Parts: sequence; structure tokens; C-alpha cells
Amino acid sequence: MPRPHPQTKVRTRLGAHRATVGLTQKEMAWAIGIPIALYVRLERGQHRNPRHGWLVNAAIVLGRDLDDVFDDWMTEWHSGDGYDQRKPPPQEWRERPEVLARAERYRRHEEDGPAG
Repeated sequence: MPRPHPQTKVRTRLGAHRATVGLTQKEMAWAIGIPIALYVRLERGQHRNPRHGWLVNAAIVLGRDLDDVFDDWMTEWHSGDGYDQRKPPPQEWRERPEVLARAERYRRHEEDGPAG
């Protein structure tokens, strides 16, 4: 039985790479661990703030670098739920002591690697 033809109207880099490797949207959704309806919205550019993990999984499945599956709109600032922030924090915010301390803890955690 022939495989279904992958989507032909490609709207995102993710969709282009998926089509190139010959996976269907259903196969891709299953491989990265999300429902097909969500994957279709993601590939159409209708999910405005995709989870990083979904894109990491997609890059792994496709054998691509993470940057290869990002579209420009995916790198735009998105305000969090319940916040009235319409743009990224200013540079002086990044120089606050509590922010620098949090960044240092994160850096040390990354250097130490996974616990266990």
C-alpha cells in the first residue's frame, strides 16, 4: 500500500524539513509526542508560543539543528499568562542582583551536568 503523500503546502521550516524526509504530519506528531491537531497548528504557524521541548524533539526526529526548525516568529517575545508585559525586559533589568544570582545558579547547574 502506498504511503500517503506528505502535506504539499509548506508554511514553516518545520514543515519543509518534515516533507523533505518524507514523514506525514501524523507520523511527526506521534514521533515528537503531541496530538496531531496540535502538530498541524504548529506547522501552520498557528501556535504562537510553542514549547521548547516540542521543537527539540522535532529537531531530533528530523536530524536537524534546533535553529533549523525555528521560524522567525518563534523567536519573538511573548508575554506570559497574567502578565501585562508587551515587550522584553530592558537591559537594566538583566543587571539586577537577583537576576544575576539566578543566572549564576543556572550556569553552575549546567556546568555540573545532570544529577545522579
